[in-house]
Parts: sequence; structure tokens; C-alpha cells
Amino acid sequence: MSDSVDLNAYFQRLGYQGERRPTLATLAELQRRHVRRLPFENLTPFLGEEVVLDIGALERKLVGDRRGGYCYEHNLLFLDVLKQLGFQARGLAARVFWKEHPDARPPATHMLLAVDIDGETWLVDSGFGALTPTGPLKLSAGGPARRHLAPSLQLRFPGDVAGRLSARQLVPLPSPALPFRHRSGGGQGRAGAAPYLAQ
Repeated sequence: MSDSVDLNAYFQRLGYQGERRPTLATLAELQRRHVRRLPFENLTPFLGEEVVLDIGALERKLVGDRRGGYCYEHNLLFLDVLKQLGFQARGLAARVFWKEHPDARPPATHMLLAVDIDGETWLVDSGFGALTPTGPLKLSAGGPARRHLAPSLQLRFPGDVAGRLSARQLVPLPSPALPFRHRSGGGQGRAGAAPYLAQ
């Protein structure tokens, strides 16, 4: 395997025969198919095996062996595919609040992506289990769009009063939430991921 995902093998795994141009329609269809065809699973650590996050290992596991993975595996693979297609994409990190107190500050352990298309930023996540959005979420000053959002998923933004969800929340449920802000200096994500956003 090479340093980049074999796009033909990946598209065959997805059953995708569409455009290969960096458009919103292409992004949405690839995310929809990725979420439907590549399962979320975290069996590797339970089997006592090492989780390897280099592109060759990810392609072998998720594409060649037809297995699934967790957020970093899915989103690192998807990030490589998007970049090969010419998308302006970068990795993000987020804190997942699952039955946490509103003032809790869990570690930023979840990975998702930001994709810039025609001056707009879209949040893309292909690895959040049953809560994985099935399409890109538009990020705007008023908050991301509700389209394709799992009913219990929210985003929190810095500056929300007392760390609680503001009027910019996506849905009225309290958890889980993915708070984030831009991290200056463009740090590197885990396993060599692109610069990411984190709170």
C-alpha cells in the first residue's frame, strides 16, 4: 500500500461511481456512502491488537479487509481521500460530552473534519457511531445547519454563557456536544493529522 488511499479501491468499497471533483455534492455523497458502507467499530483494542493510524494500515483494514474503525481511523482515511480529490480539508478535534456535567471539560478525544468549499466551511464526520451525521454540516456565524444531524448532537461554541448552549445550539437536547474553537499556531493533530480545532 502507498502513502495515499487507492481511490479506485475506496470508491469500489463505497459503490461510488460519481464525480471526482471537489464539490459539495461530491462531498455529501461520499460522506453518505462512507457512513453507510464502513461500520463504526472498536474491536481492535479488545482483541489485544495495536490500532495503527498510518494510511496504508487504515486502507488495508477499512477498505481491503472490509472492517470498520473508530473516529480517527474513519476520518484520517476520509481526509486523505478528500485531499486527493482536491478538497481543502483539515482535521479537527472535539470534546464529547456524554452524560457530563455542563461545566465538565473532558479531553479532546474525538476527530472530525472541516472542509472549505467556495468560501464556506462544512463540518464532516464519518466516525461517530450511531450519532454520525450523514452529510456535511454548514458552519456559519449563526451555527451549523441542522441538515443531516443526529437528533441528539449539538455543537457548543466558546463565549456561550457559563459554558452552556446558547441560542446557536442546533437542537434542544443537552448532550452529547462537540465544542470547539480555532487553535492559533496550527498545531498538529494526533498521528500526524492536519492542523485541528480544539477547545
